[in-house]
Formats: sequence, structure tokens, C-alpha cells
Amino acid sequence: MPLSFPLSRSLSFPLSRSLCKTAGIDPAALAYITAVQTAKGSAVTGVQKNAINAFVVAEKAAGRWSLHKGLFLPIWNLAAANAINLVTLGTGTYSAGTTPGTGFVTANGTNGYFDTGLTPSGVGMTNDSFALTVLLKSVSGGTVESSYMGNYSGGSSDFRLYATTYAVYVEGMTNTSSVSATIDRSIANGILIGSRNSGSSAIYQRKTSGVQTLVSSVTSAVGSPPATNIFAMAYNAYGATGYSSGDFGFFGIHLGLSAANASAFSLN
Repeated sequence: MPLSFPLSRSLSFPLSRSLCKTAGIDPAALAYITAVQTAKGSAVTGVQKNAINAFVVAEKAAGRWSLHKGLFLPIWNLAAANAINLVTLGTGTYSAGTTPGTGFVTANGTNGYFDTGLTPSGVGMTNDSFALTVLLKSVSGGTVESSYMGNYSGGSSDFRLYATTYAVYVEGMTNTSSVSATIDRSIANGILIGSRNSGSSAIYQRKTSGVQTLVSSVTSAVGSPPATNIFAMAYNAYGATGYSSGDFGFFGIHLGLSAANASAFSLN
């Protein structure tokens, strides 16, 4: 399942890769496909099945599958199917203010968000190992400080990937590991990955080809991971805030991704 931009080349919009036959499909891919079909009440196409299977097989072969804790594909034009976690088959919840489409979900920037149902500590994230991924089909607007994904649970304890008018930030653990990339929000689209891994915080972006490291810096972090659920298209500060608007094609929650893993994952 390539997550590359533009979406017309990816699973998200539309599924266009013709790969392996359904026979011999990976069990994790098959379980997800079955759950989506049940939610939709209709079949997933052969091309879609093959693309999902190819993605899962490639991530397992690369040794990255265990890093992924939440992979959500809001591409099915139905909230119930969009909310299924490819990794665990658990489900999140879409709020009012979100509209499912074919290949993406649209957030209105005022009250729309997705509650992933996952907490950092619950999936094994630590001060030094977390990553959040979004795929933006269109440039995200919304509030002055628009959160793509994240959560907060008091003091300065937060995990967050967000944008202001002229910068994109990844922030975690008492803000001491916060780094920002000076980039106009008008070009902050495609795949954005905010990651903290082995003492460094970084933001990566992929558009049509190649991964650009927008910023990478050695940083420190202390404290405990925030205990609230991770939200997408907003962040959870004991309730949604910092809403984003735009069309989103993917949400990912991971343990820390190195630069090499972030690049390979975003291409797969």
C-alpha cells in the first residue's frame, strides 16, 4: 500500500496498484479486509485486497510491523470502516464535523476529529520512542494552531504533530523535545511524519518522490507519556481542541521511526 503523494498513485485515492493474487494473503491483511467488508456490507475489490496485502507483507519483511500500533485508512466512504485499526482491528470514533469520502475524510476545522481509542502508554510509546503520521490530500487549515494528531494530559506532557501559519511542529514530553520546521502551511501537504527516536526529534515530508527531512535535532525529554486518547484532525486536551480542516487519507501511530524507516515506510 504505497502512501506516496499524489493520492492517485496510492491506496488512498484510488487503489490503483495491481499486485499479487488474493490467494496466499497475509493473515493480518485478510483480517482487516474482512472487518472492512463487514462494516461496509459490501466487498473490497481484488485490487484493494492486493494493495493492502502488499503493504502488510512489505512492512513485515522490513521488520517495521511491530513499530506500528495504529494504522487507519479513512478511504472507504463510511465512518465505521474508516475507524478500523489495520494492526489490531480495534476501532476509533469519528465525531460530528467529519465527512467520509472516497479516498479520504474531510474535517471541517471547527468541531471535527477522530478519536483513535489509543493512548501512548497503552501502545508502548515512551519519552524516546513515538511517531505520528498523517497523509494530507489537501492543505490543512483550521484554527491558528492546527493539530494533525496528538494528545495532552496536564502540565507540559504532550505528544503532538501540528502546524501554525508558518511552521510545522512535532512536540513531546514536557515540550523539551519540541522541534519545528519553518514551512508555510500552504505547502504542508503530502505525508508528514513527526518522530522522536533515540534522542532526536524530526519531521519528515514526502510528496511526489523522495523524503525531505524538514528538521532533525538532538533533544531531551522527561516525564510520563500523556494518558489521554490520541486524536487526529485535532488534539485531545481532555477534549478536542486545535481543529484542522482539509482532506486526510491516512493516520498512523507508531513507536519511534528512524530517518531510514520513515523514508521506507512512507514509500511502501
